[in-house]
Amino acid sequence: MKKAIVSGCHVCGLGVIRSLGLKGFQIIAMSYDGTDFGHHSKYVYERAKIPHPRIEEKDFIDFLIKNSYKWEGALIFDTNDDVAVSISKNRAELVNHYKIVTPEWKILRKFIEKSETYSLCEKCNVPYPKTFLPETLDGLYEIKSEIAYPCILKPVIGHEFMSKFNSKIFRVSNCRELLSKFDLCLESGYKVMVQEIIPGPDSNLYECMVYVNSEGHINTTFLFRKVRQNPPQFGVARVAISQDRIPQIEDFTERILKEADFRGIATAEFKKDPRDNQFKLLEINVRAFRPNWLATYCGINFPWITYMDLVEKEQIKVTNYKKGVYWIELYQDVLNSVFRRNREDLRFRDYIKPYLSKNKTFAILSTDDFMPFLRQIGILPIKYYKFFKSMIGQYG
Repeated sequence: MKKAIVSGCHVCGLGVIRSLGLKGFQIIAMSYDGTDFGHHSKYVYERAKIPHPRIEEKDFIDFLIKNSYKWEGALIFDTNDDVAVSISKNRAELVNHYKIVTPEWKILRKFIEKSETYSLCEKCNVPYPKTFLPETLDGLYEIKSEIAYPCILKPVIGHEFMSKFNSKIFRVSNCRELLSKFDLCLESGYKVMVQEIIPGPDSNLYECMVYVNSEGHINTTFLFRKVRQNPPQFGVARVAISQDRIPQIEDFTERILKEADFRGIATAEFKKDPRDNQFKLLEINVRAFRPNWLATYCGINFPWITYMDLVEKEQIKVTNYKKGVYWIELYQDVLNSVFRRNREDLRFRDYIKPYLSKNKTFAILSTDDFMPFLRQIGILPIKYYKFFKSMIGQYG
């Protein structure tokens, strides 16, 4: 029986669980967040509650090792940065018991620490937004004449910043606000970058997903475009659509991953800048990606391809997939479309278009695997609290 451990059971984790479930895997679903729902999928063979990988890293690793006798040789999929960092830093110990997708820390940190990612862009001649990395208030004063507003304060390490401020970034409109927010970040111990905002709608955002196999070659590539985000402007996909491949985006992605000597699943996010018509890299996530179910639904099962390479030593190459397929995270799309509509320049018909399409799939809702959706409905009160809290604190 093919075994896999999925650590983290939110949207991304559920996509991995369903992708592997279709291939008959025995799936161990590990959850540490009370708002998870993926571990209620019909494809889950065993559930395990785990310590928080970032807050209780030692306990999390000890849990994996202590229980390795049950899951020896299983392939572990990380589905968020908290899990990825913990596994990466303890990879040398874990590989004695499991198959590990997560790269070693010297490679992973190049993508976890966004300043390192932009250093790779410089080496590889890949465009990215104008970015400054002041370390002190004095350093910020030295560059303030070069900063155009509005701009963003972007954390060097995103997942830690998100856990503190419940926001991916701080958007600032003037120098006074910039100094205030920068000082807040310094006091809280978070390094941040000052970055220009690339104009244009969320639909100018493209994500290139690849699997770099154990031999260092890209097995397959999948491209999707964001249609709407949660929250709008600076968030994660809540509606997306599969796209034809774009050679320039693929070339930029391959250059950076090759320079970093990376192996595994990676997703590079670019925004097309209308000022110069260039694709500019925003970030690269080197783990299972949030809308991975969209790729599976369109014909590219990244988790299975990964397993076949790392466990069965077989290379699966897929060169074609369905285009024009929508992926919808229903809960977030409804809330954002109602309560954050003023942040989006969209008409009513734009909102309903994905729902009217015959070519669509949902992130969570599935008539064939209904329990995760019911679980999500059951935790709506907690979700509503977090949503409205994020609306208040999104931009400070």
